[in-house]
Amino acid sequence: MSEHRAGPGTRTGLLSGEGGLAGPRALAESLDAEVEGDLDGCLAAFARGVPVAVHNPGGYVVDRFVRAGTAERVEGASWNVVISDLTGDADLTGDAGLPGDVGLTGGTGDERTVRLVPRGLVLGIGASSGVAAGTASAALAGLDELLGPRPRAVRAVATVDRRAREPGLRAALREYFLARGVDGEPPLRGYAPEVLSAVPVVSPSVSARSALGTAGVAEAAALRAASEVGDGGPRLVLPKAVVSGVTLAVARIPAPASC
Repeated sequence: MSEHRAGPGTRTGLLSGEGGLAGPRALAESLDAEVEGDLDGCLAAFARGVPVAVHNPGGYVVDRFVRAGTAERVEGASWNVVISDLTGDADLTGDAGLPGDVGLTGGTGDERTVRLVPRGLVLGIGASSGVAAGTASAALAGLDELLGPRPRAVRAVATVDRRAREPGLRAALREYFLARGVDGEPPLRGYAPEVLSAVPVVSPSVSARSALGTAGVAEAAALRAASEVGDGGPRLVLPKAVVSGVTLAVARIPAPASC
């Protein structure tokens, strides 16, 4: 009988009832997550001893809340908690996917699926000097097509220090988050080129090195900021992509709540 392992970055298992901090509400609070779905109903079922499966495709650090369970028990659980910072099924592919009866946007079991949206993403941006608000807005609008991050999940935005002062970029960021119903835009962090140059990047840029003295801005800024606002080693969930002349990258913070 196969068993899901409960270890660092546990991806699938059963919600644990051990210890003083247990249950779906404590799990949500540990991730600083917004909740979608019937959390009270899930909490009541958990209190009655009903098995609650946890699906964690992004690998957030939830080990103290999740225990190992057989594949049969996980897949047969009456309630499901999905930890997801991405829109739709963008993060539910491969062996991190969900059983077929776990609905996210419709389908069987949807009313017994609680979705937790951690504030665990950092958006990195690279742009040219004097970037216009319209240009930056067009690039940000492309995020949904590229990755589908929920703007509520973005904990911070980061770039090189001189671009953090660009009025066009700042205006575009305000418009992007406001239009998507986010109360209070995430803080914008600016880093000196020499700080970013110390961050290894997946896709180095010759032009960035020539102009700024760093091999990358978007990836390096996202990773640097993520390392400062959360615990554990951040990783890129979107390596740099150029949209409308603006470079975007997204990093994930494994343990966002303790920052």
